[in-house]
Amino acid sequence: MPVEPETYPGTSVYINKLNITDSVLLAEAEAGYTLIRTEQYRDLPSPTSFDLAHLQYIHYQLFQDLYEWAGQLRGYDTRKDASEFTPACEIELHAQRVYSQLRDENYLLELPLKSYLQRLAYYYDITNKLHPFPEGNGRTQRLLVEDLAGLSNYGINWDAVHAWQIREAAIRAFEGDLQPLVWMFEEILLTNSP
Repeated sequence: MPVEPETYPGTSVYINKLNITDSVLLAEAEAGYTLIRTEQYRDLPSPTSFDLAHLQYIHYQLFQDLYEWAGQLRGYDTRKDASEFTPACEIELHAQRVYSQLRDENYLLELPLKSYLQRLAYYYDITNKLHPFPEGNGRTQRLLVEDLAGLSNYGINWDAVHAWQIREAAIRAFEGDLQPLVWMFEEILLTNSP
């Protein structure tokens, strides 16, 4: 069921399980908890559905310690600067179309590297545009892309790129230029040994 998280009175801070009312302190707590939960997630068997339920599962795993609404879709329209994300009423339908297309592309298996990088950038961008959660979309989509890369025996080294570079590449993709994302994935994609 879609959610519209409440904030503490007089703030823009989402009500959270830790009862933190300061945005800086909450951001620090989120970083710590989600770092631990990310490592735990990586040790779990990866889901293979690559659909909205997969995204919701990842989001729940990351944010279960922080928000009652972890894993639930946003129930309101949102934007960041000039970027308007998928309207709330279209999230499920849009996700179904996008991830059906991924399934039809056989999850990018056996693509030549150049084509693989293009399609990986495309799915990263389209998942960003979907932006299904009130908070934590970037962290969630990065793990989805890791899961997808793992199917083709690739890993992703997010530490090889700065957060501002990820953000700038995502903004450029949102504006219609996928090339910075392609270049980013070219730099951070790792070949795993079989």
